[in-house]
Amino acid sequence: CETINSDNEDLLARIETLQSNAKLLEVQILEVQRAKAMVDKELEAEKTSERTEDKASLQSSVQQYEEKNTKIKQLLVKTKKELADSKQAIQLAEITSERHKIHEHLKTSAEQHQRTLSAYQQRVTALQEESRAAKAEQATITSEFESYKVRVHNVLKQKNKSMSQTETEGAKQEREHLEMLIDQLKIKLQDSQNNLQINVSELQTLQSEHDTLLERHNKMLQETVSKEAELREKLCSIQSENMMMKSEHTQTVSQLTSQNEVLRNSFRDQVRHLQEEHRKTVETLQQQLSKMEAQLFQLKNEPTTRKPPLWHAEFTKEELVQKLSSITKSADHLNGLLRETEATNAVLMEQIKLLKSEIRRLERNQEQDESAANVEHLKNVLLQFIFLKPGSERERLLPVINTMLQLSPEEKGKLAAVAQDEEENASRYSG
Repeated sequence: CETINSDNEDLLARIETLQSNAKLLEVQILEVQRAKAMVDKELEAEKTSERTEDKASLQSSVQQYEEKNTKIKQLLVKTKKELADSKQAIQLAEITSERHKIHEHLKTSAEQHQRTLSAYQQRVTALQEESRAAKAEQATITSEFESYKVRVHNVLKQKNKSMSQTETEGAKQEREHLEMLIDQLKIKLQDSQNNLQINVSELQTLQSEHDTLLERHNKMLQETVSKEAELREKLCSIQSENMMMKSEHTQTVSQLTSQNEVLRNSFRDQVRHLQEEHRKTVETLQQQLSKMEAQLFQLKNEPTTRKPPLWHAEFTKEELVQKLSSITKSADHLNGLLRETEATNAVLMEQIKLLKSEIRRLERNQEQDESAANVEHLKNVLLQFIFLKPGSERERLLPVINTMLQLSPEEKGKLAAVAQDEEENASRYSG
């Protein structure tokens, strides 16, 4: 039970870790949404300009951000599904612990009934010994009474011969003494008969109690076997559900791995594309800056009467610097998101490995508990079958043994024949 509790605590700790990772994914989704809003603002700012190429690239960036947001949401759904699977594993461990407690309770009850049955059997044996002693005492008293009766008859006969007409005082006293002794023996004989009847009634009462306890014990054994069968069916259903969860978990892991790889490649391509666009934008801005500086220098050298060119229609230097810094920040932000996503994926893979090892360990513990419980219960039933009296008491345990060992019809017949042969041998020896 302590091992199962520690396993439950470990699973709860891992569930909390998965929940924290889910929160991190939600935070990343919010950051992606913020980045999307930033890009939307940049798109709105770029609508007034004539740079259609930058606008198209920003729209593609928005689409990529949306795809990234969708993939992260899918990853969050998969993580929540893993949380549900972990909770089902905890429920399986709790059911195993409850089954172990029920088995221990049934084992304690069976041992207590066995001790009570042994005490009643000892009491019945003692009463039988007392009954035999009372019968022997009754026989002794009866023989003594008969001998005294013969002696009194002989004495009276002799006295009648010697003193036919008159009785002496000594003979009268002796006769009174003998009559008093006869009365005492009669009283003692009556007491012995009363004690014998009381012992016989107590013996019958104890025998009926013994039969009642034996029937109750057999009924409890049958109920235990039925509960064991129900628990076994429940365990089989849970194991099948566990196998389904394993297959779903394996499929989810493969999907997450493939999605992780696709997402990583997509982010790399996106970063590479943004870096290329950033390089092109920097080159374009540098060319425009050089052109503007040349025009500015030319304007300074030319007379003031000449009409200046329309260079102010393009971007100013400050705007170009701001745009360059904004694009640089966006690229750095995307690189940071990529690194965080890779770290989160690595953490999720480690947690998946830990959950797999925990599930395997729980299955091994469950198989060990099940085998130990079945062996202990089978041992108790076989010991009762061996130590019970031959005949009907053993035949009551035959359905229990057949159910636990799953005997074939031939083996059932042999076991029934063994019990029947022992009963016939006992009847022959008694005859």
